Amino acid sequence: MMTKKYKVYYSSNGQLQYGEQKVNGKWYYFSKKTAYMTTGLQTVGKSKKYYASNGQRKTGYQKIMGKGYYFDKKSGAMFIKKFAFVGGRDYYALSNGVLHAPTWHSQFTTIYAPEGCAVASSATLLSIKSRSFNMRYAYNNLPQYGGVYSTANFRGLLSVSSLTNYMKKFDGGFTNITGSSMAEIQSVVKSGPRFSTMDSLATKLTSVISIMLRLLLVIRMAASWFTTHATTVLAVVPATETPTPTALLPGLQFQPWLENQLVVQTTVQS
Repeated sequence: MMTKKYKVYYSSNGQLQYGEQKVNGKWYYFSKKTAYMTTGLQTVGKSKKYYASNGQRKTGYQKIMGKGYYFDKKSGAMFIKKFAFVGGRDYYALSNGVLHAPTWHSQFTTIYAPEGCAVASSATLLSIKSRSFNMRYAYNNLPQYGGVYSTANFRGLLSVSSLTNYMKKFDGGFTNITGSSMAEIQSVVKSGPRFSTMDSLATKLTSVISIMLRLLLVIRMAASWFTTHATTVLAVVPATETPTPTALLPGLQFQPWLENQLVVQTTVQS
């Protein structure tokens, strides 16, 4: 009969140790019942942490049982309902910790709605939370003069408040942040995709996803710049289709992630 060997840890005073312990600069987890070194996902306090087959705690992006997760690089805590920047793009950690990437939606396919960018971009934003809505219904009922199916009938863009109120029918997280100070807006935009909380805006915004926040932030920045000269709308676009935002908003500093994801379109008024 083979006897399975387990590792345990004794401190310098000879006492058997339990829970998470730092040994020679590395973190390990020892069962609170048996004191045996334990691997895999473990609950430590209020957080989930991951310990590799050698027992050492892992941080950053980890693939477990075919699914991606992200663990804080300092504490090792699994990201839950937070954003992680992995391999050059944003992911959202769902309530079970699994990372989910956004799905790109276009107003030109599968439903051809050339003036429906507000609906298509909103669908893209919601997809990062693994949520969706009936695109046809959203297009048909968008309170936009001239509708979305004909460029000839198009007469004007929705205001930020009108779009926000309409999209709340599909998700309560849509929030109009018009009125936030430019300092707050610039701070969040310049922070790029690496922030996982809403920082100074946390007390003002509820359940606003990161990309949605950035969308509204740049709308607000663009609107303040073109108040007397243009109407503005923001659309999320593939990097290959993105012109340089700084050419549209001279004097504003944009991070590389912004130039790869967003474009401000302007229509100069006569």
